Parts: sequence; structure tokens; C-alpha cells
Amino acid sequence: MKLSVIEINHEPELVVQTATGWLKLTSYFDQVEEVPNFTMENLFDSKVYKGLQFLLESDLSQIDSRYWLDTIDDCAFYPVVSQPGKILAVGLNYKNHIAEVKMDKPQVPEIFNKLTTSLNSHNSPIFLPNNDWEYDYEGELVIVIGKEAKNLASDEVDRAIFGYTVGNDVTARQLQFQTSQWLIGKSLDGFAPVGPSLLTKDQMDLGQARLTTKVNGQIVQEAPLTDMLYSPQEIVRYLSQYMTLKPGDLIFTGTPSGVIMGHNPNQLEWLTQGDTVTVSISGIGTLENTIRYEK
Repeated sequence: MKLSVIEINHEPELVVQTATGWLKLTSYFDQVEEVPNFTMENLFDSKVYKGLQFLLESDLSQIDSRYWLDTIDDCAFYPVVSQPGKILAVGLNYKNHIAEVKMDKPQVPEIFNKLTTSLNSHNSPIFLPNNDWEYDYEGELVIVIGKEAKNLASDEVDRAIFGYTVGNDVTARQLQFQTSQWLIGKSLDGFAPVGPSLLTKDQMDLGQARLTTKVNGQIVQEAPLTDMLYSPQEIVRYLSQYMTLKPGDLIFTGTPSGVIMGHNPNQLEWLTQGDTVTVSISGIGTLENTIRYEK
């Protein structure tokens, strides 16, 4: 299923796409099922998820029209997960990206993290500090963990994954390479937009999906997800050997070639005020954010 979190009456509303429109789950469960504050996080419970599947397979025409939206295109969005415990990320996970930035191929997944205060949403501005810190985009597939996981065997990995969303690992390159640790350059406020939707793992075709990033309508990144050096399943299994993954954790899986840092040094045009960056992954949707300078 495809799920989004939108704003209705200044409150988050979890919605699910059906053949006839978007069903407002938060409102429906509050007023019909008497389950208040129904959120994406509720669905990490397998019993609740199966209950929603049963509902969606029933006669939806019996649900009152007040619980339906024809489209969510003009809505304000929240991040698909409101409070991830961790935002982890993988660097250098596409061979062509490794080549363009002239770094060595990692022998294991190159793991770093972004602070949770960097979380941002679809259609929200990305505010840049008014400094010349060389701002760059990185379109990425993002894993959403659905079950607590530690020391996973290969055949257990899929059970830990709830679904996938689209992300942009926005980066201040000057800060990233100021020291050997990337944290500061990756974790400025709002530098981890995700959305607009989450696609559950059962509907995600990783073998066919493609990622496309555009800046002001021009394609700057394009690659199949199969170009990853380490697959989402390999990444999750690797991480689980060293830390407990929790429901709602987000894992950015790396970016393909085409980042600004990889361009000709004489043609570097970093992100600036007014630029619009879109990241699309087939099946999930298009994440869009516009660059603004902090006042």
C-alpha cells in the first residue's frame, strides 16, 4: 500500500491510496473504530497492519464521503515517519558515484548518520545558512524499519523492513570534509527531506525501480536501484550486526553519480536560493523541495 501523512486542520492525517481515492485513516479510525491518534507508527504492529489490509479489501463504498480525498497533490505534508529514533545513511554505494568523487570502493557499507533534527518533508523549504558552504543534493532510496531487529540472518531481513520512501541527503560539502567525520555537513536542520509517500515492501519492485533527480527541471541523476553496491537487504543485515534497529528508523541507501561535487571543478554550481530539487523513484513518487536562505 502507498501511505502519506498530510496536514488537515493543522494536524497530521495518515492517508492511504486506494483505487477510488485517498482514505483518511486518522479520521476514520478516530470516529468509526474509536482508535484516537492513528499514525504511521501504529502500522508497525503487524496485527494493526493486517486489520488495515482487511479493511482495504472490503467494500470501501460503504465508507462515508467525509473520509475521502480525490487527491493530495495540493496538501501540506509531514515526514512519513514523525520521530525516527535514528537516521542512518550509506555513503559510496553506487559504483559510478564512487568513480566521480574519486574515492576508494568500500569493502563494507560506509555508514554515517544524520541527526533527527535534519528531518524534513515533501514541499517544505530547505533553509540554507547564509554561508558559502557548497550545498549539494543526493537523491536516495530510504528504507523504513518496521520491526526491532538485531543480528539478523539473511532470511530474516525482509521481516524487519516496513517499506521505502524517497529522500534527499542534502549536504554542505565544505563542512562535510572539514574533518574526517561527515556528521556536521550532513546534519544541518532540514537536510533530510523524505516523502511524499511510503510504499510498503510488498509493493516495491527494487529490481525495476529507477531513481531520477532534477534541479530546476533538468535531470542531474538517473540510475536503476540495481546499481547499488550493497542492496537494501544487505545494508539492513549489516547494520543489525552492530546495533538494534527500531521501528521507524530511516536508512538512506546512497546516491548515484551526478552530484555537484563530481562535476568539472571549473563548472561547480552549488545549490542556491530559488533552486527546486526533485527526487523521483518509480512506484513511490516525487519528493520536491525548494532552496531558501535563512533570514
